[in-house]
Amino acid sequence: MRTHLIEPEWGPPLGRLGEKVLASGGQREVVDLVLDRVDEWLAGHPDAFATLVSRRLPSWVPSFVDRMVDDRLHAEARRFLGDVRRDPEHRMRHAIDDALGQLADRLQHDPDTIARLEGAKERAFDDPRIRELAASAWEAARNAAVGALSDPESELRNRAEIALADAARRVAADPALRASLNARITDAALHLVTAYRHDIAGVISETVRGWDAAETTDKIETQVGRDLQFIRINGTVVGALAGLAIYTVATLIAAAVR
Repeated sequence: MRTHLIEPEWGPPLGRLGEKVLASGGQREVVDLVLDRVDEWLAGHPDAFATLVSRRLPSWVPSFVDRMVDDRLHAEARRFLGDVRRDPEHRMRHAIDDALGQLADRLQHDPDTIARLEGAKERAFDDPRIRELAASAWEAARNAAVGALSDPESELRNRAEIALADAARRVAADPALRASLNARITDAALHLVTAYRHDIAGVISETVRGWDAAETTDKIETQVGRDLQFIRINGTVVGALAGLAIYTVATLIAAAVR
């Protein structure tokens, strides 16, 4: 994870992704979602404006004026959000798009912005609490997945079986898809062997080194199966024939010498 996801710079890839999202207009749905949530929060928490402005007014201002100011501020905030939500060309939306575009550009080309992001990333992933959280989350997800796949009646297992069966039917019925899959699998295998051959060899060596004689014999017999018995029989027969031939030749030579 650290080698392939954390150590590489995040800034430029995120900046390029941001540019593509902005070019496609994908940020509009996110902005709409944020505006909706903010408006819901304002509607449900008018008390948040109870003293936001009035506490800064002079003490001699009557209390009913304080309440009017706070209520007006709350109403204006909701009205402004409503205008932004209804108007796709609102100046606030353009300001947000401009800010996101500048951020995407800085993530790609501004060394200071890239360095700040890298620093925040390193601090986050080096935090022992984050590591503990990641480990516990992975363990929980793995246990849940294994438990669901082990249960014949689980929804996950049923959906997985349906998806695999559907994929198998598609591959069996589509020669072009089979050829494409073969090419992709070959390319992936070549890449893995070329790029990670030392790691793969190390894993295999460490695994085999940890086997004892009984385990090694069991694994060989399990993998080779019945062929191993034929190998043993063939070796015995060939050895016997070779011994008989040597004995015969030796006997004939001895008789000729006498």
